[in-house]
Amino acid sequence: MPSRKNPMNPLAAVAAGLLAGAAGTLAAYGIVAGSLPSPDPQYGVPFGAAVFVGDYIALPAAGLYKPIWEYDVKTLAWDLGAHLAYGAGTGTAFWLLTRKWVTSHG
Repeated sequence: MPSRKNPMNPLAAVAAGLLAGAAGTLAAYGIVAGSLPSPDPQYGVPFGAAVFVGDYIALPAAGLYKPIWEYDVKTLAWDLGAHLAYGAGTGTAFWLLTRKWVTSHG
């Protein structure tokens, strides 16, 4: 059976994965927030909470995380805080980019 060589080294694969994840997140967030009457940075907070919940459903099913009940409250609180901060950053970035787009194309 012929083997296929992967031209990417591990660091390049991680970098490509991070960029793809960021692009996908901004596309999944952009579709929802962009469909609303007016973008608001505050929409990012519930987005971050939704990502947190999704992570604890999908990742254990994929064998990448333990089930949520196997984590202590402190760990979950830190992880939720990180997801909320991530969501707030995503919401703010989308809002800023959208304002610039609307101003220049409005």
